[in-house]
Amino acid sequence: MNYSNCKWCGSRLPQNSKKCESCGKESDVQFVSPQAPGLQKPKTRISKQKTSRRAPSNSRFIVPLIILGIFLYRMWPELRSLIPNQFLQSLTPSPQPISVSPVQIPTELMKVRDPKLSGSNLDLTPMLNGLKSKNADVRRTSVDELGKAGTAARPATAALGALLNDPDDYVRESVVDALGKCCLESPEIIPLLNQVLLDPNHTVRKYAVLYLGQMGPKAKDAVPGLIRVLHGNEIYLRVWAAEALGNIGPDAAAALPRLREMQNEKIVSDESEASQLPDTLQTAIRKIEEPR
Repeated sequence: MNYSNCKWCGSRLPQNSKKCESCGKESDVQFVSPQAPGLQKPKTRISKQKTSRRAPSNSRFIVPLIILGIFLYRMWPELRSLIPNQFLQSLTPSPQPISVSPVQIPTELMKVRDPKLSGSNLDLTPMLNGLKSKNADVRRTSVDELGKAGTAARPATAALGALLNDPDDYVRESVVDALGKCCLESPEIIPLLNQVLLDPNHTVRKYAVLYLGQMGPKAKDAVPGLIRVLHGNEIYLRVWAAEALGNIGPDAAAALPRLREMQNEKIVSDESEASQLPDTLQTAIRKIEEPR
């Protein structure tokens, strides 16, 4: 049941009356809820929570499938005998033949790889012709075959030396390696290897330093070139050049100032040969200073 209050003093008005008995003033009727006299009913905010639907879980099927798989795996030999072979063959697709095109090897390359031997004499004609090929792979293969021939390919020294200016780095690497294998005892190889010490490819220079070191005192004319290598950036080449100068012996005395200077240098490098450099320098100096 609703009731009204006086708007002036707030007292309760008689039913169906607008005049207040307390203050004697008339007022309009104001209806108030009996649960909270004199106050308006507060508004309540209802928050709607979003409910997310979960997809039906298939976890209840996982364990039965695992058990079924184990059962089939163990019982397959027995089950296999009950299935007709024609049905199994129909399930297995027949393999399709794979067509592979044969690799085309240049005829000149085949000639180089199959040199004709006549007793102890080697027919160098296919390999010498291969050195003049426009194909870098043919030139490199020809050089490699000459290197495998060893001292029998010594007559090809001049032809190999002509390829030291080849534009292909791999060809030049093979040329220096072949010269070291077939012509190491020939004195005409020293100017060729000395020329290679200026090559921009460090691998080409590596082979030259390696074979000059094996020649020992015979490589005394290459001392200036080996000294230039001692000023290079590659630590491992410095180590090998110092070792080569030590093998040359007293004829490499011109390299002593640079070798002693390197002993006082602080070298910071990740190359593994950096740790070998101090001992190599000391050994090279000792060999060069030894009396003849």
